[in-house]
Amino acid sequence: MLAQKGGRLSWNDTRKLFLPFLSSLLSCHTAGLYHFAICPQNLLLDESGRLRLNGFDLPEVRRETDLIEPQLADGYAAPEQYTLGKSVGAAADVYAVAATLFRVLTGNPPPSGARREAEGNDLFMPTEVANALPEHVAETLADALQPDAKLRIPTLSELRDRLSTGMVVSALAQEAEAMNAPREEKMPKNSAGKKYAILLSCLLAVILIVAGGILYFKLSHPEKDPNGTSQTATLPTLTETEKPTSTEAAGLVSFAPDLSDGKQDYYALPIEGGVRVKDTYPVTVVGYQYSDSVPAGYIVAQNPVAGAPVPDSTTISVYLSAGKARTAVPDVTGWKAEHAKIYLEALGFRVETAEGADTSVDVGCVFGTWPEAGTEPLNGNKVTLRVNNTPKTTAAEAEELSEADEPLDDTGEEE
Repeated sequence: MLAQKGGRLSWNDTRKLFLPFLSSLLSCHTAGLYHFAICPQNLLLDESGRLRLNGFDLPEVRRETDLIEPQLADGYAAPEQYTLGKSVGAAADVYAVAATLFRVLTGNPPPSGARREAEGNDLFMPTEVANALPEHVAETLADALQPDAKLRIPTLSELRDRLSTGMVVSALAQEAEAMNAPREEKMPKNSAGKKYAILLSCLLAVILIVAGGILYFKLSHPEKDPNGTSQTATLPTLTETEKPTSTEAAGLVSFAPDLSDGKQDYYALPIEGGVRVKDTYPVTVVGYQYSDSVPAGYIVAQNPVAGAPVPDSTTISVYLSAGKARTAVPDVTGWKAEHAKIYLEALGFRVETAEGADTSVDVGCVFGTWPEAGTEPLNGNKVTLRVNNTPKTTAAEAEELSEADEPLDDTGEEE
């Protein structure tokens, strides 16, 4: 399906596929059954277009142990699955689902979990994908792909809720739930109580009307001082009084700082408690975007957006500039052809394939490109992948071929 759709899907199409799948997978988790190998290769489409999960196996096969060699879906397996002795649970499937979503939306799988644990956040998202992706989806994926399981979204139910409703709606729901919590004193629900509430409303309305009339009379009939001059009551302006701070205006809610103007060097931000901060807000990197105008390492986008009302100490997720887009062909020698094609297309190249024989790599893998790696394509940004179509020769086969090639003497026997 991904191949038919050009290598990736829009969020709207992805959402329709994966939200029902998440609900089904959640039933497995409720029963204590984890998969630990969720990836595109193990997701099948049935005749009705619904996702089906394949590839179930023993848990010991899906993690590093001292018993057997693990079988891990590289790029989709969580970092803790690569480390002997680490606990592997529901958060590993959260990581795998998020990695699969990242692949479907961007055309590229995340780097290996083992490498990400050592190097941290190194997710690449094409600019056009980042611009089209809803903010709550990008932030949810970043939280679900945290290399450290303790910082990751812990359950599939939370992942599903955040993807389907968004953080803002969830926050509003929690606030409404808190406001609607049962109290010790309840308002009467009988007709007498309703009449009492109506009378109070009418009385309040009368008081407001009278007060408004008095205020209007005083403003339209200014008093005179003993010297006979009029004294008009003037309302103070914001320039005459101290402007309220964001915290005073909204209680515990303030406004997100502006980091995405292209002038903020992420690495120049101060560090507090091991995290870079801006005006007491923790700042975390969730990805990179190429930019022709913003230098590498400077912030080009953020979530929540600048000026958005947010609770104090809210983490600001940012994208850093990766500098100008690379135009030279990268070296993809040894890659599987389908992976190399997806990667190059994500970088903006037009990709074609041509088969040939070169047993220095496995069948179906790239043994070279045209133009060569490190050079820039001239013909409409087109790159041709040279793919090996000949199996490697084993040592025994090579020896047999060598013996068969030895010259014969006059008697017909080998010399």
